[in-house]
Amino acid sequence: MCPGGQEHAEPSGVNTTGADAASRYKKIVADPEGMDDLLVDLFLEAHDTAPAEIILDVDATDDPLHGNQERRFFHGYYRSYCYLPLYIFCDEHLLCARLRTADQDGAAGNRYITEPDTKLISDKLPNHLSCP
Repeated sequence: MCPGGQEHAEPSGVNTTGADAASRYKKIVADPEGMDDLLVDLFLEAHDTAPAEIILDVDATDDPLHGNQERRFFHGYYRSYCYLPLYIFCDEHLLCARLRTADQDGAAGNRYITEPDTKLISDKLPNHLSCP
């Protein structure tokens, strides 16, 4: 104990738990389809009745990179090394997010990303909401 009765904090990086480094780090694996399913469920749960019209806003934007990340690409329009993620919104609700490399057009793959989401919405809409 330090003067004043306070415990002394261990220096940063000191392993006081007794666990080795391999047991402290866990790999997180993403499930894109499961995330899409969750985002669509949250969108549908935010409405009491089915919207008369659903307009999807598909946006690609730059995500600047710092350092030597894998699959980096210099994008002339943004004048930087970046990724080019694709987002699908309906009003303020995020329905889909995909991290993509910047070596492609901003609209590349939109059809293959939006079709599963529109099918998810149309399949789940009658079960979640009462249609007018």
